[in-house]
Amino acid sequence: MVKKTLTTPALYISYFLKKNRVEYYDRMTEVITKGNYGQWVRFFLQAIMESSEDAITTIDELIVLHDANVAIFSRLGRATQNAMLVFNYLEPNPIIEI
Repeated sequence: MVKKTLTTPALYISYFLKKNRVEYYDRMTEVITKGNYGQWVRFFLQAIMESSEDAITTIDELIVLHDANVAIFSRLGRATQNAMLVFNYLEPNPIIEI
C-alpha cells in the first residue's frame, strides 16, 4: 500500500473537548484561578491521543470500504470502467448537486 500525506486535517480535537465539556471547563478554570498548566497539558495530550486513535480507526474503516466497493465494481463487466470513473469522482467529493 502506498502511503501518502494527508491533505486535510484528520484530528478532530474539538469533538473530544465537546464530549468532555465539563472537564474541559474545570481544567481551564484551574489554569485561570491557580495557574496550573500541567493538568491542562495532560488533558490536551489525552485529547490528541484519543482523537488520533479515532482518526486511525476511521481511516482503516474507509480503506476497507473503498476496497470492498472496488471489488464490487470490478465484477460489473463492461460497466466497470464507467462505474469506477463515477466512484473515483464521488469518493473524494461525496456531496453533489443536481
